[in-house]
Amino acid sequence: MKIIIKLKEIEDLESKQPELEHLLEAIEEYFCELFDIFGDDSQIEEFRLDKEAGHIVIIENEDDAFSLELAEIGKLSLKDSRPEAIERIMLKDGKIAYKISICTNNSYMVTLFS
Repeated sequence: MKIIIKLKEIEDLESKQPELEHLLEAIEEYFCELFDIFGDDSQIEEFRLDKEAGHIVIIENEDDAFSLELAEIGKLSLKDSRPEAIERIMLKDGKIAYKISICTNNSYMVTLFS
């Protein structure tokens, strides 16, 4: 399970895990959309999701997708959550990813990519 708060974390993953290239492209695009909405006059490199919108979590194959405690959502599990939205994303390599948005309170949304 990977937690993304800053753009640099996406860039670091791109160099460390090139097999995630297409998924990380979709995540970076989403990060930029959040910056466009929530970013003030700061630079995108300084923008932090945990202060504005809610962090991004990548659920990897070996992760227990039902336990979200490691995703810093609290004691909530995926089975107990009520996602606000679930999107199916077609990646550039033809694979399918899922984007699951979970609102933890009225102003903070955690987005899971799998």
